[in-house]
Formats: sequence, C-alpha cells, structure tokens
Amino acid sequence: MVLLQEQLGALAASTSAAFARRVREGAPLLCRGAVQCCKACIATRASELLRQKENRCTCFDGGRGLEIARSFRRRKLDHIMRVIARSRFQTWRDTRDMPGYMRQIGWEDSMRYSWLFPIAFVWRHFSNEEFWTALEKKKAVLQNQRPNFACMESTMRAFAAQGVSYHGGLFYSGSALTQYRFPSAAKPPDWTDCPKSMDFIAREVLALEIVWHVAETFLSEYDALQSKPTRQCWKACTEAFLEAIRNHTKGIFGDYSMKITLDGVLLSQPRLEHAVSWWPMHCPAYKITLPELYAKYITIRQDLFLAACHFHAATKKSFPRFLLKDSLAQLCWVKRGVTRVTGSCLCGAV
Repeated sequence: MVLLQEQLGALAASTSAAFARRVREGAPLLCRGAVQCCKACIATRASELLRQKENRCTCFDGGRGLEIARSFRRRKLDHIMRVIARSRFQTWRDTRDMPGYMRQIGWEDSMRYSWLFPIAFVWRHFSNEEFWTALEKKKAVLQNQRPNFACMESTMRAFAAQGVSYHGGLFYSGSALTQYRFPSAAKPPDWTDCPKSMDFIAREVLALEIVWHVAETFLSEYDALQSKPTRQCWKACTEAFLEAIRNHTKGIFGDYSMKITLDGVLLSQPRLEHAVSWWPMHCPAYKITLPELYAKYITIRQDLFLAACHFHAATKKSFPRFLLKDSLAQLCWVKRGVTRVTGSCLCGAV
C-alpha cells in the first residue's frame, strides 16, 4: 500500500512539473489553467486506485481459495458461457415469476427488512402473481404486517377447488411438511408428526406460519442489517435463519427455499450485494455443477461458496452486468435444462 502511494505521488509530481515547465515556456493560458485541473484529476485517480486496492478480493490469493482457483476447468466454463449466450434465460427479467415479484413486492422506503425477508420467502414459495393478487384483494398480505394465514388457506382451497394451481415458477418441488415444532426462547419441544388427516394445503400453511414465527425471533438482526449492512449481519439473517427454520420444520424447506428467497431480497435491495458472505450452497445445481467445474473435490459448504464466488468473477468477464445471484442462477438454469444442456432437476428440500 505504501509503495502504491509513493508511485502515485511520483506520477503526480512528474506530471505537474511537466505542466509547470510548459507554462514557463509560454504555454497558452488554457494550458496554465489545466495545471490545477490535472492535479485534481491525478488526486482523484489516485484515490480510486487506493480504494480499488483496499476493496480487492483476496480470497483466492492463498490457502484454500488459491487451491480452488487453480483447479478451475476453463474449458467447461467456456462451453457453459456459449450456452448461456444463446439462451433466452439470462437474468431474472427473462423468467416468468420474478418480474411479478418485483411488481408485487419490489421495494418501498417504508419497508422493514423484518418483513421483507419472510415475505420474500412466502412469495417465492408460491411464485404465482395471480394467487398473490387474490391475497392482496382480500388484504391477507399487507406491508410490514403479519400475513393472514387463515385467509391464505381459504384462498388456496378456492384455487384448488377450481382446478387452478396456486403455485407457479419453474422449480416448485412439491415437498410436504412431515414434522414440526414451534419456536420458543427455551429448548424447542419434541417433534410433532403431521397427522394423516392433515391435507397438503393445511401442511403448507402451517409450515409458512412457522417460518413467520421464526422470522419474528430475528427482529434485531434484521434491523441491524437494515441500519448498517455488514457481512456478519447478512450471515445472521440468512444462515442462522435457515438453520432455525430447519430446527422447526422437516420435509418441506431446504437450501433451495432460502436461495430463491435471497434472489428476491437482493432484487428488492441491491445494496445488500456487497454484504453477501453466505449463500445456501447445498442446492442440487451447485452440488453437481461446481465440482465438475472445480476438479470434483469440492463438497463442504465453504468450499462451494468459494467456488461460487470464483465462478461469478469468471462469468462477469463474459457478462459484465451479472451480479452474484445472476451468475449462480445460470448453474440452476443449466442444470434444469432451460439452457438445453442437461436434463431436469429436483430442487426440493435437502
């Protein structure tokens, strides 16, 4: 860092001296005025270079990150990049459900993260704009308020009675809740089996209601993230949140449920992109495709996340506008067969 500052200082001094010499030799007044302008430009550029130096990712300079970077199989990436370039699916705008999410959830300055995270979870569970419109008409989902789950259940049953699906999206798993327990400050009670008399809709509603209960125990974490987005706050609102959901439901929610939630959250609040320090890496597409790209010795979550970040950096060279969620979405779409590379994918709970 000190060496870089000295080099930039020398550059500024030599450039300013050259301009001063031209002024003494009778340079035009325009040139004389440009001396100060040049000094300001050099100072600004020096500041930019120092900031880039400070913010440069060092994850792949040594240790496990360097090992993963060296194992990268570029030929396989080149093939994927060609496929993505030909695909009609490249960003969220090319999908059917995410434009609907932005129309119906989006972002308003009055929103709280303690509502945004769980409502994104619920919306993306359904990923159906028509169904959500019906909920809005019945005032079952209001901003910064707990959803009316009884009204939600009756609306689901009304759709089902008409033979209309209340689910949409490309990756709905069809998984059902098998066991549950409600959150509590003390040790959670024993697991309760869902009785055979409880139908699929009742299990879905109960599972989503428990998710909301869990989210209500993270109010301080959400407020901290909204006040000052940091990598530590992000992990508390994502990794810990998913762990708590798994500690209270079985059979229905997994890494993929959180992944599609975070896709929505980052669309609503792109400012959080720089705080991403954890991602639900046990989605089938990640667990299968990333080891193929990185020498097949990546299995643990942290290694998968490092590989995902490296993949994102490599993808940006071909698609500069891609954010992390865009790059990782390509793995899911490739695995699903949307980009016509391979067959279908079951992205359910794991």
